Amino acid sequence: MSEDAHVRSGSYADTNYGFSTLLEVKDAPNATGADFDRISYLKGDLGGYPGTSTLSAALYFHVNTDVSDPAVPFVPVTVKGLTDNRWSENTVTWNSRPGSSGETILGTVKVNKAGWYRIDVTDFINRRMADRRVTFRLSDESTQDRLIRINSKDHADDQPYLVIY
Repeated sequence: MSEDAHVRSGSYADTNYGFSTLLEVKDAPNATGADFDRISYLKGDLGGYPGTSTLSAALYFHVNTDVSDPAVPFVPVTVKGLTDNRWSENTVTWNSRPGSSGETILGTVKVNKAGWYRIDVTDFINRRMADRRVTFRLSDESTQDRLIRINSKDHADDQPYLVIY
């Protein structure tokens, strides 16, 4: 991935987390407060891929810790593809995050433990070949109120990546 960052709501809405080694995903019900929601963004550059379409593409990301609450067996992390690639990891905040216009739900990954997760992104990659850039949005739209930490591209190990065939 060429860039990644997470954003956080509430009193952190103008804080940039672009150089964090962990990306965070969390959505708390409104009753618990506004400072808890977090959304992660990953940007990829397809410029090095020689083709105009692909037969297969997948996004891989590594979750850093288990979901440790027996009342919540997993957190469904929704992955969306966005058409807005104008954000930068150096400046993105909750208040300046990419717009959702033209977003595509790519699927949901059931995160329950530390380890690698994969989601097929073939159709989205094929639609974005003309632009040669992609943005993925990772969020918890089920409001499970559990923090998911994903290794970022700045982490020493297990950075997120795209595989395109």
